[in-house]
Amino acid sequence: MQAARNKQQQQRVITGTGTGTGMRAGTGTRENMGTRLGTRHTETRTEVDEKKGFLATTLAVWEDSGAAGFWQGVVPSLVMVSNPALQYMFYEGLADRLKARHLASRQKNNAATAVVLTAAEVFLAGALAKLGATVITYPILLVKSRLQAMGKSTDQSMRYAGTLDALRRIVKDEGVGAFYRGMGTKVTQTVFAAALMFAAKEEIAKAVKLAYVQMMLKHKMKRL
Repeated sequence: MQAARNKQQQQRVITGTGTGTGMRAGTGTRENMGTRLGTRHTETRTEVDEKKGFLATTLAVWEDSGAAGFWQGVVPSLVMVSNPALQYMFYEGLADRLKARHLASRQKNNAATAVVLTAAEVFLAGALAKLGATVITYPILLVKSRLQAMGKSTDQSMRYAGTLDALRRIVKDEGVGAFYRGMGTKVTQTVFAAALMFAAKEEIAKAVKLAYVQMMLKHKMKRL
């Protein structure tokens, strides 16, 4: 459903204008002379394909590609599982480096407080982590989208036998840069969302820890 266009509108305009002068002669004399003026004719046709629902899309996939159509792009989708793993790996690495810098600074000042990252630092680390993961896995996402969008009506030059065939032909026909077309929009969306997610997660974790400590202190005070 995501691969299909929400609406497709085609418009055809045919315009014709004719002006002609006809002259017909017979038996050596002019028998008829006429002037024909053509009128302008405009034809407009608009075709709109409404957005299909779940059942309609399911039937369309079945009719177009059979049972195999439901698994188009499954291999790159499985590879895309690595995206959140890479994202968390990068985030933990960046967070550890920031904490190490804070710890080194506090040791110089003989401060013994626990190292806690600020919301801005978490936001930045989350954004950079998602950016790195997206840059690495975006080519696979592009291949997945192309495989899922294939159908009988797809031009032969855009039809692929599988993931490896798509990778090979994209490099051969369009160059390596083709793997990163449209990445700007994807990065804007996912990087900002991931940064907010990490920032919210850390702030919620801080609040839960603080609430737990206060609850335990109150419990001990009651027992005393």
